[in-house]
Amino acid sequence: MLSFRSARTLMTPPRVPGLDVARALAIIGMIFAHMALIPELEISEPSTWPGIVHGFSSLLFALLAGISLAMMTGGTRRPDIEALPFLRLRLLGRAAIIFGIGLALEALGTPISVILPIFGMLYIAMMPFMRLRRRWLLVWASGFAIIGPVVLEMLNALSAFDGALAFLFFSPYPLTAWLALALTGMAIGRSNLRSIRLATVLALGGLVVAALGFFLASLTEDGAGTSLDEGSYSSYGGIYDSKDSYGYVEDGSFYPYDTEDSSSWKPGDVVPEEEPVDPVEWLRLGLTSSRPHTGGSLEIMLGLGVGATVLGACLLICRGPVRWVTYPLSAMGAMPLTVYAAHAVVTLIVYGNINLGDWIGPAEEDLTALFMVIGALIVCPLWMAVTGRGPLEALTRHVGRLASGELHRHETGRHAIQ
Repeated sequence: MLSFRSARTLMTPPRVPGLDVARALAIIGMIFAHMALIPELEISEPSTWPGIVHGFSSLLFALLAGISLAMMTGGTRRPDIEALPFLRLRLLGRAAIIFGIGLALEALGTPISVILPIFGMLYIAMMPFMRLRRRWLLVWASGFAIIGPVVLEMLNALSAFDGALAFLFFSPYPLTAWLALALTGMAIGRSNLRSIRLATVLALGGLVVAALGFFLASLTEDGAGTSLDEGSYSSYGGIYDSKDSYGYVEDGSFYPYDTEDSSSWKPGDVVPEEEPVDPVEWLRLGLTSSRPHTGGSLEIMLGLGVGATVLGACLLICRGPVRWVTYPLSAMGAMPLTVYAAHAVVTLIVYGNINLGDWIGPAEEDLTALFMVIGALIVCPLWMAVTGRGPLEALTRHVGRLASGELHRHETGRHAIQ
């Protein structure tokens, strides 16, 4: 017998239904980016507009991660200095389990570049910023958005990083770009998320920033969402200009193309250094790159604009009785780690394993992504109504409490009362 007490808890304070809905939309975007044939966005071609799921979904997730971190570390109030060791240990525990789950999903052998390892690292990277005021959070976010990409272009040209550091800064999810979005999200999370004024500013301000970003992108060599087949150079080694023999790029998104006409480049190959080491070129590439997953300043600006618009709209819509209409999305957004992991497993089951050579990939008019989303919208509300928390979310919470000693203190106090 279902108990809907958990359902009511999900839709009432301290939960913010609009935040959960925005998180669900980010997950849905990643599902379609990884499990469907969706061309890359070209703003001048309306038929490609669904391609907004490429890149923007993960950046929205980063923005929302910053808000979640703010809510976990004091909400609208900055945490007390005395609470910092406890909060850092709790975040460290969560980061470790998220990182571990990410590695397990990477080991499945799908072409998806799993977002969770960098998400776990983000928890750690955000720790020094927990007590900053909102204006300083935004200052740091601006620094990572403007200076970070230029510095990474320089380091990449000099081949300064390898191994783990290369993963952090030159993966499809560059840490500097994620920090820019997450710090902005933390500043938003230190505000009243139930404020209509805040939601309106986010929606309208985000729309203006996104429009300006797309306009500026149209003036660059890449253009606003230039197709991969045009072969323009992309930031951080240009690995996103070429596709592997399965039609996938490094972010795990599928683009249909003719293999006979494709580049001979394969993942892991060394990209020839065709361009001279030029500081002006580092500056240009870092600031103007708008292609998905390059981490350029313009891509960060676009991600911020689109993300703020989506978040603001969700916060405005999910109010009063209307929020119950969005309950399936809220439930899905309340267990994003579980749904994300499930979509990676389904990808393996349906399409096979690249390492074993049995990968088939999605076909034209493939409905797997749609079925995956519909299934999540059915299962998640039922699960949340019964348990109130997703299984992997419960695991991360438990490990976080264990790492911080919260469970030990709770048990000690309970036994003392008895």
